[in-house]
Amino acid sequence: MVIAMHLRAQAFTADEAGSPQEALGLWRHYGKEYDLIIADFDLHAQTNGYELIQKFCGESPGLKGVLISGVLMDGFVVNTSIADRVVYFRKPFQCAELLNVVRQLLNPPGAAEGGPGTAHPRSEDPKGMPV
Repeated sequence: MVIAMHLRAQAFTADEAGSPQEALGLWRHYGKEYDLIIADFDLHAQTNGYELIQKFCGESPGLKGVLISGVLMDGFVVNTSIADRVVYFRKPFQCAELLNVVRQLLNPPGAAEGGPGTAHPRSEDPKGMPV
């Protein structure tokens, strides 16, 4: 997957899931290690990307999410308990734009360097999970 390839090129650790079921399996195995989930809204499955982000963020208070969609989502309401941790990102986009959003989510202004939410190099092995 292209997003995971670009994240890895920028020294992020990224797992990939080809389906919601695979994402759930990764979450069961590595869930507490993830800092960020990136999911497309339309997964061509019974579960959509927002439902995955909502589930994972509900189980992990520090987890952040990027919801990607090719359609305008005016009026779409994000669950208020996770709204401050989820960013909507519209297709088409350049990978550099997405990387900037990832960095902003993982390194919010005023965050202490090396503290929670810091984007780490691969050697510190935090996980982002594109779906």
